[in-house]
Amino acid sequence: MLRTDHRRNGEPVRRFRFARRARPRGSRRAVSDIIATILLLGLTVVLFGTVLAFVIGFPNPIAAPASQFSSQLITEANGTGIAVQSIQIAHAGGSIVPVGALVYLKSSLHPKGPEFANPYPLTAGGIPAGHAWSPGVTFVLNSNFTGGFHPVLPDNITIYIIAGTNLVYSAVLPGTAAALPPIFSNPATSPASPAIGESFNISVQISGVYSYNKVFINLSGLPGTFPALHPMVYIGGVWNYTVQAGWTTSSGQYYAVVNATTNANVLARTAVSVSITPYSTLITHSIALGVSSSAALCTGAGAPVAACQASGDYYYLVPILYSPITFGNVLFEVLTPSGSTYTGTTHAAFAVAKNSAPTAFSAEYIFGSPYSMLMPNSGWSALGGTTTELSPLTSAYQISIDMGTVNPAGVGNTFIVIGIGPYSGQTVPVALP
Repeated sequence: MLRTDHRRNGEPVRRFRFARRARPRGSRRAVSDIIATILLLGLTVVLFGTVLAFVIGFPNPIAAPASQFSSQLITEANGTGIAVQSIQIAHAGGSIVPVGALVYLKSSLHPKGPEFANPYPLTAGGIPAGHAWSPGVTFVLNSNFTGGFHPVLPDNITIYIIAGTNLVYSAVLPGTAAALPPIFSNPATSPASPAIGESFNISVQISGVYSYNKVFINLSGLPGTFPALHPMVYIGGVWNYTVQAGWTTSSGQYYAVVNATTNANVLARTAVSVSITPYSTLITHSIALGVSSSAALCTGAGAPVAACQASGDYYYLVPILYSPITFGNVLFEVLTPSGSTYTGTTHAAFAVAKNSAPTAFSAEYIFGSPYSMLMPNSGWSALGGTTTELSPLTSAYQISIDMGTVNPAGVGNTFIVIGIGPYSGQTVPVALP
């Protein structure tokens, strides 16, 4: 646009003025709206995060505990199998079970059994009458089974606890009879270390819920020739087998294997350690005794044999037929018919004297009260004349025994010689008539 303004030297001065573009009035307002929206959104996010953090920070409310139970079958063996001795239901926590609640038992294999016919009140399991079943108390049903009939396994028994119309608890207890193996304990040999060729006993205890109809011992691991299996004998709660004299042929550490089979045909084995000593000379092979005389009366101290302690005592006389051993390697014992040590009355003594001088002892052992006639390992209490423990005990000697004042004739007592030192075992018992 041309515009004339002022005059210069009489001439008008022309000036050009460019027109401004018109700016829309709404543009500034649009920018402000966008900024406001962004600020509002940011504020909303911050407020939401603050509220969310506040809510999350609140502690969770404690849940009302539900009733918690656990149950089990306690079993025992009887003459026909496995019976349920008791059913135990433990109330571990939660709500109490009201007084009128009932416990039902159901059987999968014996549904018509009388013990399952009727429900059981809480009192049948030991809950006092009029009391609710509180947490920490165990319901035990044992002698209160209906009619005294205990459930028999195998079976699956379902337990229900009903309070009014509410099912408080239910569980299925599997009652399959486990085929448990035999359990061995206390394996032993007697004597603990038998000598080569000596007779000895092997024993073991077997426990478990079953009876055992087959118990054998395998001796093939011992030195010698043995049949493969020998039946063991049950005596006084212990299974026993006696290895006969002369069967073992060398010393060392060996094992005998015991096989036990239950009446449910479950087999188990255990090894019994057998330690055989290197002493090849058993006392039973080293001394031979003759037949004892009949019981006779002593006429005085040392008469008519060295063992007599006083007049009126009864004595026996046992000859020595053969013996290369010495005095220090033998002990004497008198046994009753049951195998226990005999106890004399008033007096008891052993003596060894030469056949040529029966009243003069070469070795003597006198028992004090209670006169139990087993020489201890300390050996002789007296050695007479020139006799020592190293002196040979030969057939030139005889053994006399003072039995006390009660007549022992016909009782069935026996006399044995026990080896010590390099000798082991004992002689065959000599009958004292």
